[in-house]
Amino acid sequence: MWVSYNSSNSVPHHSCCCLHSQGCCVTNTKESEQWRGGTSDSDRNDNSSGTIHPDFTRKSGVCLVHSFEGYRAKEALEQSQIEHGMRGLTKHGHHLSLVASLQLALEDETPARIRDVFPLYRRIAEHSDVDPLVRRRMHDHLADLAILGILDRHARNEGRAGGQYYEYAFNVPLELVIRVVMDFEGVAFPREVRMLKEHST
Repeated sequence: MWVSYNSSNSVPHHSCCCLHSQGCCVTNTKESEQWRGGTSDSDRNDNSSGTIHPDFTRKSGVCLVHSFEGYRAKEALEQSQIEHGMRGLTKHGHHLSLVASLQLALEDETPARIRDVFPLYRRIAEHSDVDPLVRRRMHDHLADLAILGILDRHARNEGRAGGQYYEYAFNVPLELVIRVVMDFEGVAFPREVRMLKEHST
C-alpha cells in the first residue's frame, strides 16, 4: 500500500419560471390566459390546461440561463472558500488526517469510521517523521474538517451491539481535495495519492 423558495381585482395567480418582473410566466388559469395573451374562449376550450405567454419562449431561456449562472457562481464561491480553508490547515494533524481520508476515498472505502482512518493516519505520520496524535485528538481533527465543510459526518447508532459512532466522507469534489493535497510538503503519501502526485508532475 505504501509508496512513501387574491382578491378579485388583483392580477390572476400564475406560476413563473423566475421573477415576475421579467415576465417569464406560464399561466395556468382561464382568467390568466385572457389577461396574458388575450386568448379567446374557443382557444381556451382547446387548451384548457393552460397556455404559454407569447414571450415565454424568448424570455424563459434568459431566465434559466441567469438561474444556472447564479448557481454556478455560488458553487464556485463556496468551493473557493473551502479550498482556502484546506490550505490554512495545520500540518501536524489536519494535513495528515486529510491525506488519510483521501487515500480511503480513492480506495472507495468511504464513508469511513475513525477506526478505519486512524491506523492509516498513524502510518502517514510515522513515515513523515511526525509524532502521531492520540486517537481522540485525531478524531477532533476529522470533526474540524466536517465543520469546515470538507468532510460530511453522519452519526450511526447500532444499539447495544454496535454502539454509536460517526462515519466520514468527502463533502467536496475529490478533484478539489487532490489539488490542495498536491501542494503539501513533508508528507509521505500513500500509494494512490503518491501516484496522483507523480502523474500531476
